Amino acid sequence: WDLQGRVTTRRARLFTPVFPLRNRITNVDIRFNTDSIILTDIRYKGGRSDLTVNGIVSNMRRGFTSSGYRSPLRANLAITSKAIDVNELAAATFAGAAYSDRMRKGTAEHIGLDNFDGNDDDLERRIAAATDSAATGPLLIPTNIDAQINVRADSIFYSDLTMSRFSGDLLMYNGALNLHNLRCASDIGSLTLDALYSAPGPDDMKFGFGLDAKDFDIRGFLKLVPAIDSIMPLMRDFGGTISADIAATCDVDTAMNLVLPSLDAAVRLQGDSLQFIDSDTYRTLGKWLGFKNKESNIVKHLDVEMTIKDDVMQIYPFMLDIDRYRLGVQGYNDLALNFNYHISVLKSPLPFKFGITVKGTPDDYKVRFGGSKFKADAPAASIAIVDTARVSLISQIQNIFRRGVSRSRFAVINTPAPARRPAIDFSAGTDTLSRADSLALIREG
Repeated sequence: WDLQGRVTTRRARLFTPVFPLRNRITNVDIRFNTDSIILTDIRYKGGRSDLTVNGIVSNMRRGFTSSGYRSPLRANLAITSKAIDVNELAAATFAGAAYSDRMRKGTAEHIGLDNFDGNDDDLERRIAAATDSAATGPLLIPTNIDAQINVRADSIFYSDLTMSRFSGDLLMYNGALNLHNLRCASDIGSLTLDALYSAPGPDDMKFGFGLDAKDFDIRGFLKLVPAIDSIMPLMRDFGGTISADIAATCDVDTAMNLVLPSLDAAVRLQGDSLQFIDSDTYRTLGKWLGFKNKESNIVKHLDVEMTIKDDVMQIYPFMLDIDRYRLGVQGYNDLALNFNYHISVLKSPLPFKFGITVKGTPDDYKVRFGGSKFKADAPAASIAIVDTARVSLISQIQNIFRRGVSRSRFAVINTPAPARRPAIDFSAGTDTLSRADSLALIREG
């Protein structure tokens, strides 16, 4: 037998603890048969977000009756929007995921329409009582849905950033969500993102992404990628505009937190005329190096690459110009901020090069002067590491998604393995300055 029909209405409401927002649907126009549903200009309003949905959901007959993933439910949708509040939608999604997790465990309160008298406020209060807006749970991706959703929005609200001209595709397949070629712009920068979130089960959740951000305000960038603030806190002391190239993969726990010990990443940051926000830090550095102008806290150019693997962030050699000095920097730190860095003074008022080695933690560190260990040609050798890693990761994401995550190894970051790092040992000797060099350094203050 075959069933066909059409449903139209001016207004509808949707209440569910799986997505605890005030959901309003208008201009409902649905045509259906036993195998598909066609949606035409359906308008959705949830919190501050609005969506207009067109498209088709198909293969329903086999999708609902076949076992496993042999014949998935298919969806091909186009969504347009004036505004999407990612903060609000994400909070509702995570609260719903937490409720679903309690449902699987049999500890959630059942919300039905028993004794519902048509009072929306009363039903919303019941849903709010059964859900926790601050709770999070494992956000699982269905394994029996194959979806392609094109999204375009005039404005996107994320953290306290407002982005515009958003476009991209959301692809779902076999327990994975692929964010494909997402693009947006704002008055503090523009970005392009490709990502893969794999979550077929609560014990197997992973996230990988390639991000290219152009001309972004540093403070806005740290809000966009807060993990950078955790692994590179020195960025808090800078102000100005940077461009960033990032490739990263990481496990995700059941509370939707990134498992930092599993983080594998390659990062490149570039910027001109950056400022030290913390003037005390700049003055301290100026006192050590004898800056001519201790108040002009401008770093003329910064181009730094780093990789993160096995709990250690390795910074590849890079140079920066500040005051009358050209410095070469290299080193590493772990995610507990135990560090070992070497700063080579390559250009200065002094007639020789020298180096400064800083080891320890932010609260307990030692500084030693010695010879320069920086090789002038080292930055050129590392300049393509991050860009190559990001392009490779995006290619892997697309290939893995098409094959199915369950049948593939998750994407990996391809970067050169860092050299073996010696243990930090302050009792060991270091390169030293000659007697003449030391006297010259003392004369300069």
